[in-house]
Amino acid sequence: MPIQRSATVKKHAWAALLFLALLNPATAAIRLVPHEVASQAIWKLGSPSASFKEPFDVSIWVDRMTEFSPSTASRQTANSFALAEIAKLRASVADEQGINAFRIHSRRDEAVKILVRFASSPVRAERLDATISLANVVDNTTLCYVLSRLAKTDNIDVNGRFNLLQVVRGVSTYAFQENEVWILQTNLKIEKELNEQKDIALTRQLISEIEQILSSRWRGREQSLANFNKTMYDKCGAELRAVGIQ
Repeated sequence: MPIQRSATVKKHAWAALLFLALLNPATAAIRLVPHEVASQAIWKLGSPSASFKEPFDVSIWVDRMTEFSPSTASRQTANSFALAEIAKLRASVADEQGINAFRIHSRRDEAVKILVRFASSPVRAERLDATISLANVVDNTTLCYVLSRLAKTDNIDVNGRFNLLQVVRGVSTYAFQENEVWILQTNLKIEKELNEQKDIALTRQLISEIEQILSSRWRGREQSLANFNKTMYDKCGAELRAVGIQ
């Protein structure tokens, strides 16, 4: 089914919105709409808990999270320790200062990959804070890790896929040239998978929205990841080639 394109994209800042569709498991995903601040998509979903105000160390967080793996079935009970750690990270990237500190950290890529794994979990409790954190911190230099997971179309939870696509939607408003190509190729792989599934109308609609945004955006259109950050361009190229995205 071809994806319809449109030249109309809202250019004003969107309000943050959260949908939890509980009745239909195929649409029970976190529906996030980006609130843009300057050139970065920032998500305003409440202030962090006071208990998480202590300094946050990404390296310690990554080391702790290596002990945990996301659930593999929707009926599994989420690991409370893993949830607490993800909640701490979400609180630490709730403002621009925290986001910028995260984005320049030497172990940022490792942390993003961990968040991607939990955001695509079949357990809603694991997806929630991981997805919100990703929506805050992922940009043109780290979007490839989200696309890499989406391109692995087998064995991905339908809700997790929807949530990762929401992260892609946010970056699409200012995507660099390479990311536009990678996003479109990833969408094609997902579309082939969707043709064999039912009850995925919202996912199809979201993919269409992403393509509409890409075709109409003005920010990032003339920019290249290769010029902006050659190291991340090379890393992302290798990451995506491994899953069939050129």
